[in-house]
Amino acid sequence: MRGFWMPFLSGLARALASRSVPLNTTSYQQLTQELIKRWDEQVLGSYPAAPSPRPPRSDRSRSPSPPRFGEVSCSCKDCKHLNRFLRDNYRNVARYNVDQDRRQHLEESIKDDKIPCTCATEEQESAQILVIKKKSKDVILQERIHEWEKQQKTLYASLNEEFEPEHLKTILGDEEFARIRSLAGM
Repeated sequence: MRGFWMPFLSGLARALASRSVPLNTTSYQQLTQELIKRWDEQVLGSYPAAPSPRPPRSDRSRSPSPPRFGEVSCSCKDCKHLNRFLRDNYRNVARYNVDQDRRQHLEESIKDDKIPCTCATEEQESAQILVIKKKSKDVILQERIHEWEKQQKTLYASLNEEFEPEHLKTILGDEEFARIRSLAGM
């Protein structure tokens, strides 16, 4: 959509304006607003919502709920143990007493597969323990919201770059133009 429709629309606005065709007609406004709306839906999607709460501990006997953390894609022995921890919706911390290469492999697997956990190495006498903590639902939600808002800002900044400001303002009207500029951080 960004690669075709937005350049087409901004080019159309430039061509119409150069021929003194008014841009604030209903058809141009509706077309632009619909394209922006569809672009927004396709690129951003809906605003992030909180994940559903996990069942109380007493419900453990029922069918297991799906893992809320995903799994790592590697199938080595260490990662299989890690995936068991990630599937367990009742454990939030796991400790692995493994050598540096294996610790590094587990950390990289978590990072590569975008698993919402933190990793830290805990020093104990003669061992280094990898401590993996699942992030809370609130932290995950805040991170998703932050990423969504960052994408939104980038999206609307590129929209503002695509159009001549006076063309966009004429097509959208003062209020919508101000909203779009604000979403772009301008």
